Amino acid sequence: MPHQTTPFAKFTIALMLLGLGTAAVAQPTDADWPRSQWHDDMRYERTQGVTRQGWNGSGTKKPHQFNIVSAPYPVRYGTHSERFEIRPDDDNAMRDLGVTNGNRSELLQRPNVKNARIGEDAWFGWSFYHENLFAASRSYGWYPMLGQWKTDLDAPPVIAFTPAFDGGPVREYIGIHLNDLSRGKDEDWMAQNKYGFPCTRLFNIRISTGKWMDIVVNTNFSDGEDGYLNIWINSEKKCSYKGPIVSTPVDRFTSYGVRNQGPLFKRGYWSGSQSFPKRWLENHSDEPIPTFVVYYDEWRQGRSREEVDIRMIEAAGGPAVD
Repeated sequence: MPHQTTPFAKFTIALMLLGLGTAAVAQPTDADWPRSQWHDDMRYERTQGVTRQGWNGSGTKKPHQFNIVSAPYPVRYGTHSERFEIRPDDDNAMRDLGVTNGNRSELLQRPNVKNARIGEDAWFGWSFYHENLFAASRSYGWYPMLGQWKTDLDAPPVIAFTPAFDGGPVREYIGIHLNDLSRGKDEDWMAQNKYGFPCTRLFNIRISTGKWMDIVVNTNFSDGEDGYLNIWINSEKKCSYKGPIVSTPVDRFTSYGVRNQGPLFKRGYWSGSQSFPKRWLENHSDEPIPTFVVYYDEWRQGRSREEVDIRMIEAAGGPAVD
């Protein structure tokens, strides 16, 4: 029986024949994904996949997994937004290729001397939009990460936007999990500290479907009691936490010769569990796993709220991040 080349292999071979190095001169295409505008920031890197300037790809190996899109796709401000898509079969395909673990399509901030550092006041802002996330019980084993900071690629997130455990049978709200801080803590600590969820109701998953959520984060990523985390959703303060945030030291994040001195941000979509979709298939085999689509827009990092809050910037007629 003749060997059949997979679509992904054909795509890779085509890139090699073009003689591409770290960046592509044309947009990778997929028969199931309508061609979108190839934004000047976008590139294809053999080790990173589809990504954009200043960011590494994480699981963005297939053309549909990450795109910078314009209308008629949702755009918060300006002319473009980032679109992340994960299909049910992406998981096995990525594992077989040795590329990633779990359903994942994310961008990872590259180390830079301008990145936030442990103990320093920092502000971040972005807008988030989803098409079909839903409120699920723990039996699905599905806890998607929708934005996270990490001190190391192998370390748990220090701050993660994810469906929150707040005692109910269904995880109906996006909250904040201090995963790194709570890792390895005993049951008493977990019970006294809301299982590492200092804020459990940033916004409702169901109600936010098809709507832009404008997010502002202010923190100092402290590893001591002087730490703080404040979050505004659509200009309303939804989180105010005081206490330590970081546990794992920052010591191994190095890229392009630059060693980072603070947590780096990842945005996109990750199923949140290395065992996913195993539990879903075991407990809900009659429910097909959907294709998940999320959008991000207007990611900013600065030293004040005025520099990162899209609502303030929009009201002042400030420029967009496209």
